[in-house]
Amino acid sequence: MSKKVSIIIPVYNKEDYIERCICSVMNQTYRRLEVILIDDCSPDDSMAVARRAIAESENSEDLEFVFLRHENNLGLSEARNTGIRAASGDYLFFLDSDDALTSSCISLMMEQVRMHPNVELVQGYTVSVSDDIYFHTEELNYMGYRESNLLYVYEMNRMRNFPITAWNKLLNRDFVVRNNLFFQEGIIHEDQHWMFYVARCVSRFAFIPETTYLRYYVPNSIMTNLNSQESCACIAKILYDVVPKIDYPCQHSKLNRMIRLFVGSYIRRGGDNERRGLEKMFITRMLKEGMVFGAFLLFCRLRLFGIKGEWRFNQLLNLYLDRQSERDRRSLNLDFAVQKKSDKDINDNKTFGRLKFKG
Repeated sequence: MSKKVSIIIPVYNKEDYIERCICSVMNQTYRRLEVILIDDCSPDDSMAVARRAIAESENSEDLEFVFLRHENNLGLSEARNTGIRAASGDYLFFLDSDDALTSSCISLMMEQVRMHPNVELVQGYTVSVSDDIYFHTEELNYMGYRESNLLYVYEMNRMRNFPITAWNKLLNRDFVVRNNLFFQEGIIHEDQHWMFYVARCVSRFAFIPETTYLRYYVPNSIMTNLNSQESCACIAKILYDVVPKIDYPCQHSKLNRMIRLFVGSYIRRGGDNERRGLEKMFITRMLKEGMVFGAFLLFCRLRLFGIKGEWRFNQLLNLYLDRQSERDRRSLNLDFAVQKKSDKDINDNKTFGRLKFKG
């Protein structure tokens, strides 16, 4: 019997988009699906729209649907955690209720499971969509199945074309539960926090060159309505939790990612409450790692924030961090041979702008 996949869909205030999302699930070519919808105390008719779409579609008859409801609004992290605990599938897939799947999404990912039964994580391409215009494809650095935790950690922390999101990943449920990979409650940017721990644990993964996920930019979403103060407070919580746990190997790459999160998101959004504490934590850790010049550049970058000439120190800091990541690669003798895509794959990528979503 084929493996079951649990698709976890948190639902909150998405009545204008939930039908598109549900239809994309019901149109999957892979049919052994458990679809878990978590009503996070939504104030609108999102769940009524979802139930109606399911009831009216013939494609829903051979799928399992599970409807859960929080008594209070607990947020995206806890909604996903509720889905993980309720899931009976062999594999998990997180889907945001304002996004959609390509019809072959789960089939393509489960093909990797068939070929590599021990795979813990499968990742596909994401196409971003705004006003029905398909304008961006998230291209991955390499393709195929790998068995290397070091490779995953290194690539994730280089911050180049690596998806730091919970959605568009097929995950072995036993892998998630065994490693306690639940989401931190009460924060936004929860994927940044969660992915740090995923990267520490995953050792068998596959990246596939096909588009599997359609990421829609919509008004009134969490990410389009960020409150700067709340955002900075959550970033500070993430950094205070993660930075002390950065360990060998690839410690420079891990630290580099967190420094960039601190400078690029916390400082840029005007974070002040924890600035000095975070600055001290980073500089102390950088000195401990022998990154003396980097600590000096970070100090100057922060002191010159908003002053003419700031960009030069920012440029030097980024260059320094890139070289530190390269130092990790050399010291570990990692093999990063990139699998070249065929001409056909490249030509197929050019057609993404003409994709039309049905349903």
